[in-house]
Amino acid sequence: MPTVLLCVFLFVSGNDLYVSPTGNDGWPGTEGKPFRTLERASNAVKGIKASRGLPGGGLTIWIHGGVYELRDPLRLGREHSGTPESRVVFRSVRGANVRILGGKTIDPGLCVPVTEKSIVARLPAAARPHVLEIDLWKADITEYGALAQIGSGRPVPPAPLEVIFNTVPLPLARYPNTGSIPIGKVIDPGSNPSRGDTSTRGGSFVYNDRRHSTWTRERDLWLHGTFRWGWADEMIRVASIDTLSRRILLSSPHVYGLGGGEPFQSYVALNIPEELDAPGEWYLDRKRGKIYFWPPSDVRNAEIIATIFQEPILSLESATCITLRGLTIEAGRGIGVSIEGGEGNQIEDCVVRNVGTLGILFGQGARKTSPSPLPELYDGVPASRIVGSLQNQISRYTSWDRQAGRNNRIIRCEVYNTGSGGIFLGGGSKSELSAGGNTVTDCRIHDTNRWITFQWPAIAVDGCGNRVDHNELFSIPCQAIIARGNDHLFESNHIHHVALSGENVSAWYLGQDPSDRGNTIRHNFFHDIGRSDGSPSGVILGEGASGTSIEGNVFVRIAGGAILTISGHANTVRNNIFIDCAGPAVRATSVWMARTDETVARYFGSGGLYARQLLESVDIRKPPYSTRYPDLRDWLNLLPDGITYVGMRPRGNLMDRNCVVRCSAPLVLDGEYAQMEKRNTLQTADDPGFVDGARMNFLLRRDSRIYREIPGFTPIPFDLIGPDAGSGAKNPR
Repeated sequence: MPTVLLCVFLFVSGNDLYVSPTGNDGWPGTEGKPFRTLERASNAVKGIKASRGLPGGGLTIWIHGGVYELRDPLRLGREHSGTPESRVVFRSVRGANVRILGGKTIDPGLCVPVTEKSIVARLPAAARPHVLEIDLWKADITEYGALAQIGSGRPVPPAPLEVIFNTVPLPLARYPNTGSIPIGKVIDPGSNPSRGDTSTRGGSFVYNDRRHSTWTRERDLWLHGTFRWGWADEMIRVASIDTLSRRILLSSPHVYGLGGGEPFQSYVALNIPEELDAPGEWYLDRKRGKIYFWPPSDVRNAEIIATIFQEPILSLESATCITLRGLTIEAGRGIGVSIEGGEGNQIEDCVVRNVGTLGILFGQGARKTSPSPLPELYDGVPASRIVGSLQNQISRYTSWDRQAGRNNRIIRCEVYNTGSGGIFLGGGSKSELSAGGNTVTDCRIHDTNRWITFQWPAIAVDGCGNRVDHNELFSIPCQAIIARGNDHLFESNHIHHVALSGENVSAWYLGQDPSDRGNTIRHNFFHDIGRSDGSPSGVILGEGASGTSIEGNVFVRIAGGAILTISGHANTVRNNIFIDCAGPAVRATSVWMARTDETVARYFGSGGLYARQLLESVDIRKPPYSTRYPDLRDWLNLLPDGITYVGMRPRGNLMDRNCVVRCSAPLVLDGEYAQMEKRNTLQTADDPGFVDGARMNFLLRRDSRIYREIPGFTPIPFDLIGPDAGSGAKNPR
């Protein structure tokens, strides 16, 4: 004890602590005698604050390069906090590669040939010389997690154990290795939970590929696909395979029941030793505690990591003015980094990768408490350090303050190879319309949906007054951005090759809450969005989404059209350029007159969705909503006909000062009472004056005809879009 106290006393006079893989936790944490673990360093910070307070100028914990396997998730809180003048900084030594693991490294020496005959017999013949096994008991790993039904509307649990080989997550043995299998003839769609059917009857269908007949021995076989709608994937366990009738019976229902015949109604089969037929694939026998895998490269010098932590690897909880800089945080089953409460924290130049759910979560998630599968009957409670039913909770309680803190920043980070989404940003008060000031800037986010394909985008935003700017978002099967809330700014982002799967997905989405207003999409570059056989758009404003400004953006090669607004009010599309879009630049629809009375009542009627959003979660009849958005006050009023609500007829939408190049049309109005006023539009099949359109440089020359033919068109700062643009570095295309 005297030695520890002496160490703490010595630290008070300096501003630096050191950590190294070759250090010792019994040492004083100086440059010459660094600590060995991050846990020891975090305890030292607490000791310094408790004894004398932080030194002037703050405290820096310098971390030498190497791999740091945490014993437990690392939590930093009030007791580690700094001040604006004296920050606490956990950072890598300059040039060092610091890796913080939520998993356990496996000795390559434990990888041995498979000898058990019953296992060898199940492997494909071509794979048998290559497949190795790992006895997890010998690696001191005894808890593996379990595959679970996940997907549309369901809670997001931590992933089961995964294998990371040379920093790349290995795929479960699957069929087919690429592409998917169309759903055959549906025998029984099963229960339809979305319609209130609580019988929990799994659906059944005929399979057409005879390969299915070889899977009858596997009791933990799963199908992952879009079984009804192209934006609603689920992973469901197989109850049985009847090889005589070629029927598959699922163990539980898909949330919308089964469907067939559409190109997006398809699936892949997972977790099958008989399909372990390609380098990188693996299978875990939970009873034996053994991994069987085909190494993608020489295993002798490989780094093999099994994911362990179910809680966030690193958490900032009620922390203030803490900086994480130059760290790689990886290999957990749950969230990479969570930030709950606090103010002025920064995550800079970090990498978050290879985690089972979200990369970074601002604020709380939620735990479901209601048994009903119906979204409108959902209920739950806020919960820390999990994702859970986060999206359902926000949909039910739209003004929920998730305790995401204020003025926290993610800067120059990369997030990838996550299980279900990249960053979930929040902060501010929707009910009070006060800004959170949290930001994601200069980041690269990609490959974010290894477990759940849809509804968990690269960046999700809720609350009020947050900012997403100068990021690059790409290689994502679903939306790049999903927004909720008010007064968010989405600026100078480079968004490409997203919405690559399914149907009716888009690059950017705001939906179904007319009180979500004041959001701005400005100076972004959207290109190569969606599948050629799909129907996504660059930007979708869902049923009733209103008061959004889309200005100064460039849209190139957008499948299905660039912008779709569905019965929204007061949306503005101004000063944009649309190029080679497979559809109109803007489609403005009015859907309510074609909807059933039952559907209209579910939205507009007493106790309906809009009533809950506009009168319960917030109150459009009282400040601040009545004063900020006076045109919203009559949304739920009836027109003189006594059956049509004001909100059912779009109004106040404007398309002004836009250039449309080789798109099918500038504007399409679709549906009775569809409304969008169009002004000052240049439609052309020729290059209107780009610096180098052939090389994707859509900066306008000074002599561009756009400036002559569209009065008031202002230059789009195309050269300042994307990460690094502000520093003068070349923006990658």
